[in-house]
Amino acid sequence: KAYLPKTCLPFSDDNSSLSEEESDPVGSNSTITSASSGATSIVQASLFVLSHTKATLLTSNIKCTHSMLEKESTAFSKLFTTLLQKTLQAVEAGRGMVDLFVGDRIHCSFNASRQCVTHATSALHAAGLITHHFNRRPQINIGIATGRVLRGDMGCVVMRRFSVIGDLVRDVIGMERAGRVFGCNVLCNRLCFSDAQCEHQLRLIRS
Repeated sequence: KAYLPKTCLPFSDDNSSLSEEESDPVGSNSTITSASSGATSIVQASLFVLSHTKATLLTSNIKCTHSMLEKESTAFSKLFTTLLQKTLQAVEAGRGMVDLFVGDRIHCSFNASRQCVTHATSALHAAGLITHHFNRRPQINIGIATGRVLRGDMGCVVMRRFSVIGDLVRDVIGMERAGRVFGCNVLCNRLCFSDAQCEHQLRLIRS
């Protein structure tokens, strides 16, 4: 099932503690030491703890990126800068986080690195703010998916960052791509619809 938000209503600013979240850590911390010739050096390697939670992910992408780059790369660069700025503002207003961007795709999370009880509603509201600004071509496609994820810091001492892992990462990208097929700007999955239908008017477009 996939759903298309018709209108986006203001989200609830409820910051109470989560009743749905389960503490289910995965992994442990460890330290590895090694000695180099001539001098002793200590290398600390951390196996960071990951935990399960219910969260909502949002992914945005610019339609027809490659054709734009061939015609006017400067215009595309300005467009992406604007998209990133508007996404940061909209996601921050909904107590979400912009995790990273790869190429012209921006990945955001709600209730992963920052607590947000109304994560599904907040993600849909953020999508509405972003698409409202880009009501002209080129079109901005947004995918939203709610579900279970593993979240936490990953990496090593030299390179470390917060990450969200799970099937939901694949699902949210699938929602964004499917939106192009159905000709809609915003597409969300069944669980997001179930959690946010009281605050948003949503329309079923596939069964």
